[in-house]
Amino acid sequence: MLELFEDELVRQLRPEDACACGQPVTHLREELLRMAQATEWDTVDAGYFEGHVYEIEWLHTPAVPVARICLAALADDIAPPARDAFVDLLCTIVAATTTSIRVGGRRDLVDECEAIIRPGTWLFYAEILSGRHKRTAVLCFEILQELNEDVERLRAVYRIAHRSLRTTSFWVEGLQRESLE
Repeated sequence: MLELFEDELVRQLRPEDACACGQPVTHLREELLRMAQATEWDTVDAGYFEGHVYEIEWLHTPAVPVARICLAALADDIAPPARDAFVDLLCTIVAATTTSIRVGGRRDLVDECEAIIRPGTWLFYAEILSGRHKRTAVLCFEILQELNEDVERLRAVYRIAHRSLRTTSFWVEGLQRESLE
């Protein structure tokens, strides 16, 4: 279990790359691994990555490899609390795309992260339709909306999603229900 994820940790977080906090980016490995191994809801928090991967409205360079790692985690067999934390982190990365910044005049981290996350859209649809956890499904739906996914497909997913998701007030408030019906 987690072999693909652990391999991606090593491949993506290289010692020669710096974290926004000034340390080598490899220091994020331990926290990402702890998050992937989480089985209890109160033991995991994606908020740790603020100041390392993102700030409120912008991304730091580690966002690019961390986005890849998050998708690898979702492709693996991880517990619902861990899934939720990785989806939460991806949602934060995607939400940061509202402010595009250039790093050293050469890189657009917003575009890079979107290009990494976009091929994972079917993982988000699968999570919504699984009915595993309401909050995780809502976050997946928000990611899909941020990526400007096909509105007709989003409507269909909303229509056929697990009944408990359609009747949850958080689901309705968080997803602009009127735009989907």
